[in-house]
Amino acid sequence: MVSQPKQQLSFETEWLREYVTTYLLTDSVFIFAPEDLKRHGISLLDLRHGFRFGVVVFSDKLDGPGCRWVVETEDCDGRRITLWLEVDTNAYRLELIRVRRARINGGGSYAA
Repeated sequence: MVSQPKQQLSFETEWLREYVTTYLLTDSVFIFAPEDLKRHGISLLDLRHGFRFGVVVFSDKLDGPGCRWVVETEDCDGRRITLWLEVDTNAYRLELIRVRRARINGGGSYAA
């Protein structure tokens, strides 16, 4: 069975790219756990790059304001990462809930 490519959510992807182009991560509400980034070897530059070039592949409305997005992207060195965000587009608030770096299997391709 051939896996289907994940569908890009164009509105969410465009919003995220415009957000990071307009605001520095220090100019708006951006919440993250530094220890989570350290554990996975991901810097704020990697996140900014990932937000600029990533694709939102999942969106789910939260009970309160905002929604949860999953972003497939790459870091500054081209290594694949996945970002789980809680986003409130009205308040320009991003919270990084989880981040994971894709593993490379023995054949040189990315493992699921």
